[in-house]
Amino acid sequence: MSTLVHTTWSPVNMPSLPPELLLSILEFAIPPDAFLDSTVHSAPTTSWAYILRLKKTLLSVCKAWWSLFIPSLYHDIVLQGPNQILALARTIRHGHFDVAPLIKRIHLQCFLPFEQARIAFHELEYILHQAVGLGALIVGHQFMTTYSSESKGYQEKPVGVIKSLSLRLTKLEYRYDPVDQVNIFKPLLAIEFSLTSVASFSQLVSLAVPLSSQLATGLSRARRPSIAIQLHRLKELHVFCHMDAEFDVFDSWEMPCLKQLILTLHARLSLFDEENTMYQSFLMQHGGGIEYLDMSVTTRHTDFHHLWRSLDLCPKLRHFVIAIITVGVDALLMASLQHPVAHPSLLYVDIWADLEDDCFNLDFATRFLQQVRFFHVDLAHLLHLPRLFHPSMQLAEGEVLTHTLPTFRISQTRRRISIDYPIYTDDDPEDEDYVTDSDDSSDSDDESDVDDEDAEDDMYSLAGHSPSVRRNIFMIDPERGKIWYLS
Repeated sequence: MSTLVHTTWSPVNMPSLPPELLLSILEFAIPPDAFLDSTVHSAPTTSWAYILRLKKTLLSVCKAWWSLFIPSLYHDIVLQGPNQILALARTIRHGHFDVAPLIKRIHLQCFLPFEQARIAFHELEYILHQAVGLGALIVGHQFMTTYSSESKGYQEKPVGVIKSLSLRLTKLEYRYDPVDQVNIFKPLLAIEFSLTSVASFSQLVSLAVPLSSQLATGLSRARRPSIAIQLHRLKELHVFCHMDAEFDVFDSWEMPCLKQLILTLHARLSLFDEENTMYQSFLMQHGGGIEYLDMSVTTRHTDFHHLWRSLDLCPKLRHFVIAIITVGVDALLMASLQHPVAHPSLLYVDIWADLEDDCFNLDFATRFLQQVRFFHVDLAHLLHLPRLFHPSMQLAEGEVLTHTLPTFRISQTRRRISIDYPIYTDDDPEDEDYVTDSDDSSDSDDESDVDDEDAEDDMYSLAGHSPSVRRNIFMIDPERGKIWYLS
């Protein structure tokens, strides 16, 4: 007589799961930080917002997981409004977890209305002082615009607070709105910023600054003092060049470790004409160690041959990034048939272009152009994509890798990196737990509520407006062999 054995399945005891397993789940769930740029420009919905939602979901599963998952949530903070500044300061003061040391990167992406500016600024000052582990600060255009209104009479200037971080920061960025290039310097002058302000940031590894004669020191060139700026650890420099950019301001800079240079050029500025010698002088002084040069963000057609000749000033250059609009299709055709470029170390050239252009049917004849990869311009919001998909990762002919992020996919072949937007139907399920900001009670300014529930509300308020997350979306990292499932 047979005996039926009944097996009883008990639910998983969440608090008893080993930390190693939980950290593995987190590692597989969260993609690399490089794909999570919190600045959206004209890009599709940023992956950062989706991943932030995912982090909060993991935290809401079980409070026993908080000590493991909270560092991931607070590692990268984006402040999009004054209420978020107040909520974060309240959490640091009264939260049950000491979250201030967990903050490694802050992006100031908020405009401060006049009636809230004073209290928000003082709370921001408190946050920056408490975040002893802070290594990266991004000052967005919206935040700087707060101080550009001459009629408002703002008394607080953030430059002093930022300077107090000079011995801690390894990354400092002053970002701007690319649509409003003409007016980016008025708010910078209003907050009393000048290029000499970075002189005390001796620990910087990465720096992004606008370049204009107005920002050199606030003085005319004749009255400009020669201030030595020693950035001996700086490896990456991103310069937003205005139409009156004067590269001689860098003559007094010492950047012996500079390896990566990114130039964003104003539409009316041409660095590559015979008359422009300041840019060449800059490369003669600082180009000796540059291995990566990105000149893709420009809308001006330049002298092709003069552009290539300037590369000789970077003898260690290995990776060069440009755009079709910079050199023109005709110039590429001439180079492929008549004018091979000789460079002692250049291995990789990436070109941003519209992949529907006829130039991609050309059979490039020279060794130089055979190493070219083409990136679709619709992916240009991922400025560092040529480095993220490093050309040293050779793909076989016909091999295709697909990297799927929320709202769009990236298709990678040996010669082309293109964008593909997935098509959703009305039947696709969405996250039924999503609520809008209007349903979030975390923006309260009452600092007397400090129990667990309010601390959790403050944590959740860091998200700002997070779009609903569609199911069945994967993110793939071919180098690490990982797949992320977003739900």
